[in-house]
Amino acid sequence: MSTPSTALSRGRESNVMPGERVIWDSMGSELHGVDLTAPFSDSQFNEIRRIFCKRHLLVIPGQQIDADQLEAFAMRFGQPDPVVKTEANDGSFRKAVHSVSNLNAQGVPTISPVINANYFWHSDRAYRPKGSICTMLHGIEIPPSGGDTLFANLILAYKALPEVTKKRIDQLKVIHSYEFMRETIMKLPLTEEERKKQQPSEHSLVPIHPETGEKILFIGMYASEIVGMPLKEGRALLTELQEFATQPQFIFAHQWRAGDVVVWDNRCLVHKATDDYQMDKYRRVMRRVVVQGTAEF
Repeated sequence: MSTPSTALSRGRESNVMPGERVIWDSMGSELHGVDLTAPFSDSQFNEIRRIFCKRHLLVIPGQQIDADQLEAFAMRFGQPDPVVKTEANDGSFRKAVHSVSNLNAQGVPTISPVINANYFWHSDRAYRPKGSICTMLHGIEIPPSGGDTLFANLILAYKALPEVTKKRIDQLKVIHSYEFMRETIMKLPLTEEERKKQQPSEHSLVPIHPETGEKILFIGMYASEIVGMPLKEGRALLTELQEFATQPQFIFAHQWRAGDVVVWDNRCLVHKATDDYQMDKYRRVMRRVVVQGTAEF
């Protein structure tokens, strides 16, 4: 298994094909010559999708696009996920394409934004029965340094587990719960409407990637319990697995530039933002859309 030469890989040049540059052996490609303001032919998009399925993380730099153009690109991967929760600072519902930032309701940078779950390891929509295919982030305003997004490869992590651990967990089921995350991380109880719409889902702890056939360690901040295991014991196991899977050798750190569009595979990567910059001084604003999953885990 190849590992980055530093604790967190920040890039390695390797021209693979016209327009593609591998940014880390274990996942990730940067695509050049792509213009998201222009329509793609089916053959052009199929090549992007092929690279996505192989590399699981795409960086498309220099994109000057609006929300409609980002949504149009997302729709080539599948159906954008409707957002039904009221997490916006003003309590309003968020659209499928929406902003995530370190700003308060007055648009001022803060060290304690209302939405803080993105600073914890997670796979978007893991609490849904079919999870999500991918998430796209478009960098709008970027701090001068810091504020990276970290990605951990759960295929690599599973492969690196001791065989005795694999045998222990291969047939286990895990509950992923949005309510669990809101109570433990955001400290923000669900409304009754949200509770009805965001029901927990049962998944395999070690599902098979629907396109590559590889085994995945399906963990993250929504993972609340192991089916059939005492709650304390199950949560201890989930904590142990997450600590293993988020070791430096499984992690890639993306350093943002304004205009970057980053697309990643939620089925086999967990991610989180970093807060290693002056959050109360510099604005960090992203535009985001999640594409719904199509296969049961």
